Amino acid sequence: MNIGIAAVGARTAVGYTAAPSAAAVRADIANFNEHPSWVDQRGEPMVLAAAPDPTPGQAPGERLLYLLDAALTDLEDSLSGPLGSPPLVLALPANRPGLDPDLAHRVVAALIRRHTDRLQFARCESFTIGQAGGLAAIIQGVELVRRGTPLVVVAAADSWLHIETLEWLDRCGRLHAPAMPWGFVPGEAGGCCLIASEQALARHGLPCLGVIEAVGTGHEPHPLGSDAPCIGTGLTQALQATLAGLPEHGVEAIYCDLNGERHRADEAGFALARISESLRDPDAMFVPATCWGDVGAAGGILFTTLATAAHQRNYARWRRALLFCSSDGPERAAMLLAAPPTSGSHRTWP
Repeated sequence: MNIGIAAVGARTAVGYTAAPSAAAVRADIANFNEHPSWVDQRGEPMVLAAAPDPTPGQAPGERLLYLLDAALTDLEDSLSGPLGSPPLVLALPANRPGLDPDLAHRVVAALIRRHTDRLQFARCESFTIGQAGGLAAIIQGVELVRRGTPLVVVAAADSWLHIETLEWLDRCGRLHAPAMPWGFVPGEAGGCCLIASEQALARHGLPCLGVIEAVGTGHEPHPLGSDAPCIGTGLTQALQATLAGLPEHGVEAIYCDLNGERHRADEAGFALARISESLRDPDAMFVPATCWGDVGAAGGILFTTLATAAHQRNYARWRRALLFCSSDGPERAAMLLAAPPTSGSHRTWP
């Protein structure tokens, strides 16, 4: 069964919607700023990548809802008509200091109550597994389509920008600073996409922005904080499952969630070395964290906005892109995204 991406939406530190966000990343525009009052343990201002903030001081749950609502509104604005009540698959941050244990429940309940003329959700399921959550949500959405659900909305939001969370990252030595070059810049974002079967695309008159060719997951036995070193076992599992059957050098671009942390670079290096025969050009790698910071669970879905924009704007130099994400925990996820079908009376799916 052919499954396509029909629409995308986003709110990031470099754009109010998906299109300007993708344009900013393509232009390598970063939005990193020193916080006016928050400082790290060395007394240096914390450097953050914040999304446009009309209501400063929001609680974590309110902030995630703001990011999700902005992304969903962006997606809805690209739709020409109502879609009824498709299911929603949602990715949210993993448990960490600064987040309430019942945050996911409250966010899901709020989204179920969200009704617009074009979109409403009859049911919702959520993932709270961290950075791999966005791609894991897409994988679940793909499974729902394969089981017969014609349309599925997949969304994710994350924000590290709460003082308790940032102080915890600082204590762990993970905040990027002059004295900590291997740390990351905390960011925040919301992203969403509408995935559909080929038949549903035709029925609703929706475009196909990209084709989901394959997906894969893995489990890392030695994640962050383990005594033993991580040598990319779980990420290798996810990548090999995704690329099974792909011709040699079939991957022409990579979108990943490297964020400047050394352990993540080491893990990706081990895993990519094991699938090197599948890569046409290992240097064709896009690392959006250099522009919008680490966006946690939202990353995987936001990569789809970048990849689909590359073809919409005709600057893509690839037909197949590999997307992958690694959580701080054991979860790993990957997806192979192909260019949209050729236009005309005879559409060709990869």
